[in-house]
Amino acid sequence: MKKVLDQIADHCSLDLRLVQNRCGGTSLVYEGRAYKLKRAARKKYWRCLQDKKGCGGAVWTNLDVTTVIKRNDHIESCPVDEHLAYKMEKRAVLAQRSAEETKPIPAIYDEEASAASAEPSTSGHFPLFRRVRAAMYGHRARRFPKLPNHRRDLQIPVPFRTTKTALEKL
Repeated sequence: MKKVLDQIADHCSLDLRLVQNRCGGTSLVYEGRAYKLKRAARKKYWRCLQDKKGCGGAVWTNLDVTTVIKRNDHIESCPVDEHLAYKMEKRAVLAQRSAEETKPIPAIYDEEASAASAEPSTSGHFPLFRRVRAAMYGHRARRFPKLPNHRRDLQIPVPFRTTKTALEKL
């Protein structure tokens, strides 16, 4: 009996994947649908990402997110994508690499796309550049401080205010 329960638990845990979402938080991907965490007490309550469009799909898991305790059905128009977890993981990797590295954004995308195309099981499911371009450039832009609203508010450090002859410019 214990062996059967272990097999069922292993099967359930294979379907559950925690993936970084667009905002940097964590989403649950289960059976081709993504869920966001709404509540965590004795068990975790996850709602379908399409809840704003009327989907009432939900999943309750244990605190370790290894097994599904209960679930609600989705509406018929709620999309199912078997490769959703892979796409979300790759989007997170692309955004992280673009924030950390100084290579051009298209070069980073090309490297990741060529690495993904080497594996036949994932070659057709890599996200398109036009879908991840804004996220990649946005993560790179977060590295730099924002400019002030007006030029008079700009503070120039002392080493940059002097010339080679030690005369102060500004």
